[in-house]
Amino acid sequence: MNEKSTQLAQIGCGYWGPNLLRNFSSLPDCSVKYVVDSSAERRTYVQRSFPKTEAITSLNVALDDPEVNGVIIATPAGSHFELARAALHAGKHVFVEKPLATKVAEVDVLAAEARTGGLVVMVGHTFLYNSAVRYVKKLIDCGDLGKCVTSTVNDSILDASGRTSTPSGISRRMILVSSSTGWATRSQ
Repeated sequence: MNEKSTQLAQIGCGYWGPNLLRNFSSLPDCSVKYVVDSSAERRTYVQRSFPKTEAITSLNVALDDPEVNGVIIATPAGSHFELARAALHAGKHVFVEKPLATKVAEVDVLAAEARTGGLVVMVGHTFLYNSAVRYVKKLIDCGDLGKCVTSTVNDSILDASGRTSTPSGISRRMILVSSSTGWATRSQ
C-alpha cells in the first residue's frame, strides 16, 4: 500500500458486514486490514473470502494498530455508540452502518468527540445513490406528486397470481410513494 492508502478495520461481519467488506476492499488505495468478529464461522468466512484481511476476535488489536486510520461498524444497533466512541477515542475515523446510535444524545456525543479530535464519523445510507430512490426523490422534490404521505421499499415481486415472492437469483426493488395526488412507483 502506498503512503496515502487507507487501512480500515471492520467490526462485525454478520448480515450486512460482508457487503461492506466487499465494497471497501474493492476501493483503490484502500484495504480492510482486520475484521473483528466473535463468531468463528464468520472469521472463517472472512479468511476464506478475503485472504488479505485478518479475521480477529480482539477489538483492541485493531484500535491499537497505528496503520489503521478508520473503522467500519457493522454490528447490532445497540452496540454502535460504544464501539464508535471507542474508535474515536483511539483516533480513528468511523463509518457506522445505520443507525449511528439509538439515542439523539449519543449522536451528539459522537459528533462532539469527532469534531474535537478532527475526525469524521458518518452513518451509512444504503440506498442513497440507488437510481430508483434518486428518481422518486426527484419526483418528490419537484412537486409533481404533491405532498409525500408515505413511502415503501420492497425487495420482493408479485407473481402471476398476485402473491409476493422473491425468486432465487432475482434482485428487484420496487419503491411506492403515496402522495396527495396519487401513487408513484419505480422498479429496479
